[in-house]
Amino acid sequence: LDNLIVDLSPLRCADGGELDRRRKEILSAATGAGMVLVEEYAEDNTVALGAQLDGSSIPSMKNILATLNVGVEEDWTALPMVEIPAIGPGVFEGERAIAKEMARDLSSLWGTAE
Repeated sequence: LDNLIVDLSPLRCADGGELDRRRKEILSAATGAGMVLVEEYAEDNTVALGAQLDGSSIPSMKNILATLNVGVEEDWTALPMVEIPAIGPGVFEGERAIAKEMARDLSSLWGTAE
């Protein structure tokens, strides 16, 4: 089985609504491809958005930034990439062919290279 982590940190997005939309798109692509989110899988240097939800089900940048030990949202965009952990729904697991299918679906949806 392969593991797949979709990292949203390069977006440097401070908008909780945007992160929530991306999280839902990732979960939808995973479901469509047959990948399984392994919630108990803890990955080093990764912040799982599912653990950062506030009462409105939108990821709270305050919670994410607290995890990063960053006090204000402006610092978030100034941090070097090496200091930013992977941010996403978590670790997905599945056969290589369906992991590739999930990645291709997201690439197509977001208009990025495969």
